Amino acid sequence: MPQPISSLTLYNCRLERTGHKTIDFASAAARDAYFASNNQVANIAYTAFNGNATYIREHDVINVGISADALDSAGVNYCRFINPQAGNFFRYAFIDEIEYIAPETSRLHIRVDAFVSNIGNINLGQCFVEREHVADDTRGLHTLPEEVQSDNMVCNSVLYDMCAPISARSSLVFDSHYYAAIFMTEHTFTAKGDYDTFIGGNANCAYIIAPQSVSDLGKFIEYITEINKSNSIIGIIPLLKNLVDVTEVNIPGDVAAEIGTNKVYIISDGSNSQTGLNLYSSFTALDGYTPHNNKLYTYPYNYINVLSSNGSNAVIEYEKISATNNFVISYSASLSPTLSISPQNYNGETNAIDKVVSFSQFCPIAYNIDTYSAWYAQNKNVVDLTLYSKAGAVVKSGFGALSAQSYQQAANSALNVIGSAENAFQWLASLKDMQRRPDEMKGTLCGNAALYLAKGGIKVLDMCVKAEYAEIIDRYFDCYGYNVSITKTPQINSRPHYNYCKTVGSNVYGAMPEDHKEQIDRLFNDGITVWHISTGGSYGTYDTNNAP
Repeated sequence: MPQPISSLTLYNCRLERTGHKTIDFASAAARDAYFASNNQVANIAYTAFNGNATYIREHDVINVGISADALDSAGVNYCRFINPQAGNFFRYAFIDEIEYIAPETSRLHIRVDAFVSNIGNINLGQCFVEREHVADDTRGLHTLPEEVQSDNMVCNSVLYDMCAPISARSSLVFDSHYYAAIFMTEHTFTAKGDYDTFIGGNANCAYIIAPQSVSDLGKFIEYITEINKSNSIIGIIPLLKNLVDVTEVNIPGDVAAEIGTNKVYIISDGSNSQTGLNLYSSFTALDGYTPHNNKLYTYPYNYINVLSSNGSNAVIEYEKISATNNFVISYSASLSPTLSISPQNYNGETNAIDKVVSFSQFCPIAYNIDTYSAWYAQNKNVVDLTLYSKAGAVVKSGFGALSAQSYQQAANSALNVIGSAENAFQWLASLKDMQRRPDEMKGTLCGNAALYLAKGGIKVLDMCVKAEYAEIIDRYFDCYGYNVSITKTPQINSRPHYNYCKTVGSNVYGAMPEDHKEQIDRLFNDGITVWHISTGGSYGTYDTNNAP
């Protein structure tokens, strides 16, 4: 049955007609005051229909004394009215159809805007919330996976470069980065037992010495050979200067003159074998783009990639490490030196062994041993004794010839002289042959092109999505918030300008018709965006600073 209504106002309204993009106010009074005049959401087309319109509730229609053409020309699509039969409050409704009744009469088919009509009465009960704009956007707090592309990654910055500090492009560069460490079984420039008993995570009984420069290495080897200790050399290995401890040895002046330097060092791996690092992004721009949503500073959109030139790598998630003292470099100064880096206190684990990245492609140093000098040093006493013996035999034979009493004795003595001389010459010839033997190569003659080009070692990179993708993902979060997937009370007022919320099993309650509750539940279950007009929200705009 037609019922007269009052305060009917017809609008040309921007509100999205399904109700999924709507507005709210601090109170019903604020809502009514807003719609009393033209605003960013709705322009008044016709107003003050008091007694000149009727409402048929069972059909949700309103009859008005205005032509359908005039209503269409004004873009009328929304209205509000008071139905005195139900109470002295405004109802807000979408106009789905304008039906021609007579030249000056039209019928408006309306659909109540349940959300706007019940502002002030809507209460949200707990339910499963899939997505929402969170109240606390602290970096690292929200890490649930998102269904947005994140595989187009670029290096945002180099947090730490362990390639240049271990390069060896020339002898000068080598000397700035390495010691040419000689591992020996016997002490040479050191006192007996003067060695580090524990190196590289293992027991050690080798003496480790090094000259000041790799250019001194040849004279070192010559001296070691001359004092008959070349066989005590286990190997010569490049050891990183900044990761070992050294003690300078005072050596005699005559030895210093022979080896060409008075700088000799004893090496141990001591206190420098482990070094703490603080590697953390400044969290500003990602490939030049500064996001609004801090979830873009978490995995998989932003993370640390520790990689070695030998092909190994480890992904470190920022949200699982502390902001300080978060990495440690370890080094074993051994015959097989290994350089490694790993996170500390990562994901609740003090030492994350599955995140260790190592580099061990340090080439041993090849060296020559003078074959004759080594042989002579080892056989010096025998050689000297033989030399004296051979010479004595020749002299003795000569004296025998001079003291002969007969021709036969002289002849025999002469033959003895010749035999002794031939024997001595043969022995001297063998010495000469020994001197002509080539030097003996020790160790392995190899190299590492990556180290030569300063591209070998370990780097720590801050990785992020490419700027183009970062902006796309950021805009997605602007519109639809984060995946929260938790049972809780939905939040639609946690942000200053607008909120998005999507639920499963929405549980709205309050003083409103049951069909209005069902409509609002459907809006939340489908996903609803609410702009907060009372706090400056601009309907339909996502570009404003909407940080919590």
